[in-house]
Amino acid sequence: MKIKNIIDRCIDDEIEVEYYSKNISLESIKAFEKKIGFSLPKEYIEFCMSKYVPISIIVKEDVWEPADCGDMGPAWTFMNGFFFNSFSTSIHEDFYIPTLSNEFKDSSDINGVVFMNETTSSDAYCFLEDQKIYQLAQSGYELRDYEENFLEFFEIELKDLMRRKEAYKKRKKDKSISSPMSVRYD
Repeated sequence: MKIKNIIDRCIDDEIEVEYYSKNISLESIKAFEKKIGFSLPKEYIEFCMSKYVPISIIVKEDVWEPADCGDMGPAWTFMNGFFFNSFSTSIHEDFYIPTLSNEFKDSSDINGVVFMNETTSSDAYCFLEDQKIYQLAQSGYELRDYEENFLEFFEIELKDLMRRKEAYKKRKKDKSISSPMSVRYD
C-alpha cells in the first residue's frame, strides 16, 4: 500500500498511471537473485509484490505533447514519464527484468538489475550489488548513484515529473513555447 500512497500523494489527474498486477512470486524473485549473485533491496521486492505495481507513469498527451521524430531540445523536455520493468513472465520482453538485466550485462559488463527506464530516453535505472540505485546514461555507460532507498527515490522521481509537467504547462500557457522541445526547465 506504500506505493499507492506515494502515487496518490505525488501526482495528479494529468498523469496517467497504468498498473500491472499480474502475479509475481517471491520464489521467482529469489531465484533471480540467486542467479545474479546478490539480493535486491527489501522495499523494492515489496514494490514488485504489491497490488499497485505501476508499469508506466506518463503525463497525458493532451497536457504534454509528445515529441515528433527528429525533435531536439534539452533532455528534460523529453522526460514525460517512466516505464517500470517487471518479473512477470506475462509482460512484454522489453519490460522483463531478467532479459533486460542479461542484455545490460552483455553490453556493459555490469551485473545490474534494470528496474526503470525513462519514456523517451535511453537512460536506465538499476540496482547493483551494493543495493544502491544507479542511473545509467547510455552515452558512455556513465553511472550516477543515489543515496535514497527505493521508496524515497520513487517519490523524488514522481515529484520531479510533476515539476517538469508544471514548467511545461506554464511555458505553454505563457505562449513562450510552441512545442515541448522549446521548453526550458529551470
